[in-house]
Amino acid sequence: MNSFLRTVALVAFVFVGISGDAWAQAKQCPSPSLGDGDQFFNMANLAMPTADERTAVEDFISRYAWLMDNRRKDAVGALFAGDGTYLLCQLGVAESEVNAVGKDVAEELDASFKKLEAEKKRARRLFGNILIRKNISDGTFEVLISSVVFTQVIATQAPPEVDYMATLYATIAEDPFGTGLKFRSLTVVTDPQGIQIRAR
Repeated sequence: MNSFLRTVALVAFVFVGISGDAWAQAKQCPSPSLGDGDQFFNMANLAMPTADERTAVEDFISRYAWLMDNRRKDAVGALFAGDGTYLLCQLGVAESEVNAVGKDVAEELDASFKKLEAEKKRARRLFGNILIRKNISDGTFEVLISSVVFTQVIATQAPPEVDYMATLYATIAEDPFGTGLKFRSLTVVTDPQGIQIRAR
């Protein structure tokens, strides 16, 4: 019986992701107009999360940032659902530079991490203006984040430099097997000018 229930939960989770996730379905990058927040949340069935839900989602996002800063590619990959999608885009360009699914996300990130290592640099990202809404029809969370990523040469007195600014669009959901929140989709849209490392 437990095995049957787990199977039903997994099927439901996949179905919800396919039917309710705006970004997991899209192969193209989002329109720049969505970055103002208003149009992004101009969708039916969205409501404010509870205080506990907001805390959980913000903690999940912070964990993602810390793991990225410390180049923990496998741990970052584990934050994605098995069919969760990762898109890397440039502002105003419809086609994504990176389009990875599930376990392939870790390998895509590894190339960026290796470039940082080769140049003896570390990355630090700051997240702000985090907007969170809950889809009341399927329980997922739609999230919009502003990000600034800095890089710095390790063991030098050189000040950190801005690598890029970006907007992150995420759909986050509870894993049906009780392992916590997972990315159903994550789309990173970077500003086009002045990117040095693109430390994701």
